[in-house]
Amino acid sequence: MIPVLCITAFMIAGESTGFMGLPVRIASLVSLMVIFLYFLSMAKKDDASPVLKTMVIFLALEAAGVWLLPQAPRVVFGKLAIVQLYTLLFAMAVIPLIGGKAPFTTFFAQKDAPEEVWETDVFKQINKDMTKFWAFLFVVCGLFALTPLIYPFLDVLPWSLVFRLGLPALLLAGLGRAFNKKYPDYYMKKIGLTPRETPASE
Repeated sequence: MIPVLCITAFMIAGESTGFMGLPVRIASLVSLMVIFLYFLSMAKKDDASPVLKTMVIFLALEAAGVWLLPQAPRVVFGKLAIVQLYTLLFAMAVIPLIGGKAPFTTFFAQKDAPEEVWETDVFKQINKDMTKFWAFLFVVCGLFALTPLIYPFLDVLPWSLVFRLGLPALLLAGLGRAFNKKYPDYYMKKIGLTPRETPASE
């Protein structure tokens, strides 16, 4: 929740100021500082997720942009901020799959699944499938965030925030969470296993 609040606070400050002036610069630094301190606290517990790390990178890039870029490119950079966020999240999801590494959803799945199933083919396949679905959601969210730039009449408050923050949040919280809840059991039933029953790893 803290990372989401940090990004939301930065975006509200940016949208309300046109990503110009001292307020959005201060908001970028405060948001970055808060999320970085949160990241450190989670890292100490070995609980810093790939999503959290990506959000830290995002706010670091945004802070650099609003402080270092000239005014005109800074405004464009700010209006593309959420598109950049979902591009980073898409990369976070896809790059490990391409590189043969553990999907990012594995981090979260291991919190609920017993350790003895972590190396099973079923567990790994479920997480590959879920990661692909989340990568698709990140693309859709990025397109939502891009809409106000394609249709300038939507690039005004409150519609800019609706498309850049509201609709993506609803999609992820609604469809994303429902998929997380339903898909593992669906997949196991499809291959003839009782839900929550996973064959032992070889």
